[in-house]
Amino acid sequence: MTLVNKKRQGGRLSSPNKRSDLRDSNQLKRTTALTCDICGINHFKSKESKICFLAESEKAPQEWRDLNKKRIEAYKVRKDKS
Repeated sequence: MTLVNKKRQGGRLSSPNKRSDLRDSNQLKRTTALTCDICGINHFKSKESKICFLAESEKAPQEWRDLNKKRIEAYKVRKDKS
Protein backbone atom coordinates (compact mmCIF):
# COMPACT_ATOMS: atom_id res chain seq x y z
CA MET A 1 0.00 0.00 0.00
CA THR A 2 1.41 3.35 -0.95
CA LEU A 3 1.23 6.52 1.11
CA VAL A 4 -1.31 7.99 -1.30
CA ASN A 5 -3.59 4.96 -0.92
CA LYS A 6 -3.29 5.03 2.85
CA LYS A 7 -4.17 8.74 2.88
CA ARG A 8 -7.21 8.15 0.64
CA GLN A 9 -8.48 5.44 2.98
CA GLY A 10 -8.49 7.90 5.85
CA GLY A 11 -5.43 6.36 7.42
CA ARG A 12 -3.27 8.55 9.57
CA LEU A 13 0.28 9.14 8.49
CA SER A 14 2.63 9.48 11.40
CA SER A 15 6.25 10.27 11.86
CA PRO A 16 8.40 8.04 14.05
CA ASN A 17 9.79 11.22 15.65
CA LYS A 18 6.40 12.46 16.92
CA ARG A 19 5.31 11.56 20.40
CA SER A 20 2.20 9.53 20.94
CA ASP A 21 -0.99 11.39 21.80
CA LEU A 22 -1.63 8.79 24.47
CA ARG A 23 0.92 10.14 26.93
CA ASP A 24 0.28 9.76 30.62
CA SER A 25 -1.18 12.96 32.10
CA ASN A 26 1.60 12.97 34.71
CA GLN A 27 4.15 13.41 31.94
CA LEU A 28 2.49 16.55 30.57
CA LYS A 29 4.03 19.83 31.57
CA ARG A 30 1.89 21.98 33.85
CA THR A 31 0.42 24.83 31.84
CA THR A 32 -1.57 26.63 34.52
CA ALA A 33 0.13 29.13 36.78
CA LEU A 34 0.29 28.49 40.49
CA THR A 35 -0.77 31.03 43.08
CA CYS A 36 2.17 33.21 44.06
CA ASP A 37 2.90 32.97 47.78
CA ILE A 38 3.96 36.64 47.81
CA CYS A 39 1.18 38.49 45.96
CA GLY A 40 -1.60 35.87 45.94
CA ILE A 41 -2.15 36.08 42.17
CA ASN A 42 -1.84 33.18 39.74
CA HIS A 43 1.27 33.71 37.63
CA PHE A 44 4.41 31.85 36.70
CA LYS A 45 7.32 32.25 39.10
CA SER A 46 10.04 29.83 40.01
CA LYS A 47 9.69 28.33 43.48
CA GLU A 48 13.20 29.48 44.35
CA SER A 49 12.47 33.10 43.47
CA LYS A 50 12.12 35.36 46.48
CA ILE A 51 10.99 38.33 44.37
CA CYS A 52 7.55 38.85 42.85
CA PHE A 53 7.75 41.52 40.17
CA LEU A 54 4.09 42.46 40.74
CA ALA A 55 4.60 43.00 44.45
CA GLU A 56 8.02 44.63 44.05
CA SER A 57 7.81 46.21 40.61
CA GLU A 58 10.74 48.55 41.34
CA LYS A 59 13.04 45.49 41.26
CA ALA A 60 11.74 44.37 37.86
CA PRO A 61 13.59 45.22 34.64
CA GLN A 62 12.29 48.38 32.97
CA GLU A 63 11.22 46.46 29.85
CA TRP A 64 9.06 44.13 31.97
CA ARG A 65 7.52 47.10 33.80
CA ASP A 66 6.65 48.76 30.50
CA LEU A 67 4.95 45.61 29.20
CA ASN A 68 3.07 44.94 32.45
CA LYS A 69 2.07 48.46 33.46
CA LYS A 70 -1.65 47.63 33.62
CA ARG A 71 -1.06 44.50 35.71
CA ILE A 72 1.12 46.44 38.16
CA GLU A 73 -1.50 49.18 38.54
CA ALA A 74 -4.29 46.61 39.03
CA TYR A 75 -2.23 44.86 41.70
CA LYS A 76 -1.61 48.14 43.56
CA VAL A 77 -5.34 48.99 43.50
CA ARG A 78 -6.21 45.52 44.76
CA LYS A 79 -3.57 45.74 47.48
CA ASP A 80 -4.83 49.15 48.64
CA LYS A 81 -8.39 47.82 48.95
CA SER A 82 -7.37 44.99 51.24
